[in-house]
Order: sequence, then structure tokens, then C-alpha cells
Amino acid sequence: MSVDLLHSDSYNFSYFQQDDVCRLCWSRNAFTKVIGISPNMSPANEDYFQKITECLDIDLTKYDHPNKACDSCLDQINKFHDFRKFCQETDRRLREIFENQIDIIENVKKVGIQSTITDIFDCLQSDSDNEKKEVKKSWRYKPKRTPTYCNICRIDFKTLEKFSEHSSQEHGIESGLYKCFGCEKRFKNRKTRLGHELKICKNLKNGYRCGICNRYLPRRGLYETHMRDHRGNVPIKLPNDLFKCRKCDKVFDTNDNLSRHVSEHDLNENNYICEVSNIHFNT
Repeated sequence: MSVDLLHSDSYNFSYFQQDDVCRLCWSRNAFTKVIGISPNMSPANEDYFQKITECLDIDLTKYDHPNKACDSCLDQINKFHDFRKFCQETDRRLREIFENQIDIIENVKKVGIQSTITDIFDCLQSDSDNEKKEVKKSWRYKPKRTPTYCNICRIDFKTLEKFSEHSSQEHGIESGLYKCFGCEKRFKNRKTRLGHELKICKNLKNGYRCGICNRYLPRRGLYETHMRDHRGNVPIKLPNDLFKCRKCDKVFDTNDNLSRHVSEHDLNENNYICEVSNIHFNT
């Protein structure tokens, strides 16, 4: 969004009372709740609240609405949070290297002018060897993610067989290819598959159907979060306006019904007739 658009008259109090407004970019495609943490909220939502607070340094608790964020903003938050942690680690390591070098120089000065170049070199070499041992020791105990760890669900499976079965059933990943959830087509990456599911696949014209509660969800990220809540026995409360018309605020149960309704709006646009010339004008 352009900075100039922030001062548009369309952004008023009534606009922000709508349930799908993003708290960060103000667009109307937000489905992940990040404000109003409760015992029933999933760990992923609490994690987003913490990341936004740390990275953006803004107070999310002053106003509890809008309380959601769109997928695009959450993706940017994740990238910025990872970059922030990386920079903190590089800064810590840089300070450590410089402080060790200062200590070496001070020790050399104490030895005096009579110290030979060989002695200084031996001092630097021994300190460098000790430093390498300390680095190896510090990194040795850092936890590593195993080949059976699912980055999406944050679950570590006991065997590769169970991990492969989980990736195939829950995420459509088989042999490095991404399978469409509506048909048998496979794609090389997740982004290409998502574009196919949203724009091309006829079996997903109503959205993603949950096989447990038979609800349709309009976005892939919302569907995967919904299924994780089912597996974790988390109380699920889906809003009734997932498929809502932005022109008349009518609510529909599937994306296909919403699309047909929107097409009726396009056909029935207001027509104006000039009282003098009897000429028709379309808005």
C-alpha cells in the first residue's frame, strides 16, 4: 500500500470494524488471528504475536481490533524475524572476535619489546586453536532438526516412513513434487501448485473442504491451520463470513456460490438514463 493511500477517506472507523481487515497492511484478506491471545489459541498464533511485537516494536494490545493479519504480512514477519536473529548472532560473534584480539594485543604488550616475532606468532596461533575448540564446543550442543521434522506442522516423526506418509496425506508432497489437493497433477514447487489450485483446478472451485467438519475454507494456509487444530484437539471456531460479498455483505457457504453472486452484481450494474436525451449510461 502506498503511504498516500493511508490518508484516504475510505479508511475510517467502520472500515476497521470488518472482520477480515489486516492489522498491519489494512487489506481485506486477513484470516489469521494475532491479537487477543487466549488458552484456546494455537501456538502458531502466539508465535506470530511475539514476532510482530519484537520485530516491529508496536503495541498490539492497545486496540484489540483489527486482530488479524494476512498471509503476505505474516510471511514478511517470518523473514524479518529470521534475519533479525541472524544479525544478532553475527554481531555477538563479531564482538567476541574483536574482544579476543584486544586481549591478545594487551598480553603481547605486557611481554615487552624483547619478545620475538616467533613468540608473538606462537601466542596468536595457540589462542586461535583454543578459539576454534571453543567454537566447536559451543555449536556441538545446539539442537538440529532431523530429516523427519515437518517444518509446517512442527512435528518430529520417529521414522522416515511416517514422515513421508504425513507429508503425502497432509501436504501433498511426494518424491519432491507437490500434488494438487483437487486433482492428480504434480508441480515442482509449492508456489506453482498454489496458483493452479486457486485459478485452474475445477475441483477446488468451492475452496478447500475439511473432511472432518465439512466446512469449506478459501485459502490454503487457513485450511492447513484448520487441520492442525483438528489433530491437536483444539476448539475450532470458524467465522461464518469466510465467503462474503464485499458489495452487499451477503455470506455464502462456498466460493463457487460467491462467484456466481458477484457475477450477478456485474450484470446488474446501475444504469442511468438522461432525462433529456434518453441516452443510457453505465457506471
